[in-house]
Amino acid sequence: VARTFNTGTMRITPHLAWFPDSRSSAKGVAAVSVEFGTDPLHVRVDGGFSGGPGAAVDVALRTQQREAWLRASKRPEDFAAIKASQPPGTQAEGAWTERLGEDTTVSVSGSASRIQIAQTQARSAAARAELRHQLDANWSAMLMASGGDFRASTGDAIRRETVGGGVAWDSPQWGASAQYRYQTTSASDH
Repeated sequence: VARTFNTGTMRITPHLAWFPDSRSSAKGVAAVSVEFGTDPLHVRVDGGFSGGPGAAVDVALRTQQREAWLRASKRPEDFAAIKASQPPGTQAEGAWTERLGEDTTVSVSGSASRIQIAQTQARSAAARAELRHQLDANWSAMLMASGGDFRASTGDAIRRETVGGGVAWDSPQWGASAQYRYQTTSASDH
């Protein structure tokens, strides 16, 4: 059950939900969503209670030169949710793309999470950066670097680093690319 109230550039939606097949012992949620913004910025904040407090935020910025977004959420283990939803915990992800000139863009993205699955806690983090340059109407070149880390409360840990580059040729009908990538992991080196 939900009802939306509009106040200028802000929308407020209180809602109640019932999940008979909830993944936790809590079955119901009382929450409120608040959305506001005009071009180029949009923000949504959700807060709720279901056996404990939970919250989420979603921010997006879009202009001619840049595009950025951020999503973050915190849901306790006893928060009502459908079984197909993400596991309880804290999660955040975001990305930023900037046009440095007419032919060059840089993109940076990252994510981090701490989740609870059964009796195991897992933490993960990943980041990626990419620089792309349009050489002419058909040819482009790219450089990238990325890394990630995963750790579980059982003691398992994996780390990965990757660097790479490549060129691509594109036309309205066809495209081809060649890339080189070097990656290392704590499990094995390639």
